[in-house]
Amino acid sequence: MCDEMWNSVEIYGPQSGIDRFKRRFIFPAPANNWAGSTHAIELCRIGGDDTWNFRETFPAEPGYYSFAFDTLAIFPTGTFEDLAKLFPTLAFDCECIADDDRSMGYGWFNTPPGGEDFRDDYDVPADYWTVRGYKRSPAGQRRHEMVVAALRQRLRETDSINGPQSNA
Repeated sequence: MCDEMWNSVEIYGPQSGIDRFKRRFIFPAPANNWAGSTHAIELCRIGGDDTWNFRETFPAEPGYYSFAFDTLAIFPTGTFEDLAKLFPTLAFDCECIADDDRSMGYGWFNTPPGGEDFRDDYDVPADYWTVRGYKRSPAGQRRHEMVVAALRQRLRETDSINGPQSNA
């Protein structure tokens, strides 16, 4: 039986929305938090599950923020459905995998054109840890990368038309 679900999230959207998300849910880590983390996420502020091992996973860039965290046994789907409503201009690209390889999930909340809605009932491929490295099939991963590239392009075009987004 799975004890932990390992979760990762990439957020795309206007920088002002990302900054608002971070101000509301990302906080300095408590003293007893995971040794490598300086921050924590508090999804419980919107009724979410308890989380631990929060870590920012890639350098932030305008219109993009990513992080990972662990939860008990399941991905907090309901919490991300609520986040999608609270932040309608942000697209949340989420992935998860059970620590016992019982299941995995991937997909979007506030799904961009061509993207897949989030599901967490996929089987873990036998070669996932040794060969694959991606949760989707090779063709599915290429489609996903094209969706992300198109989303980033739209964000760049919006930024160039409207000017840099406010950090307020």
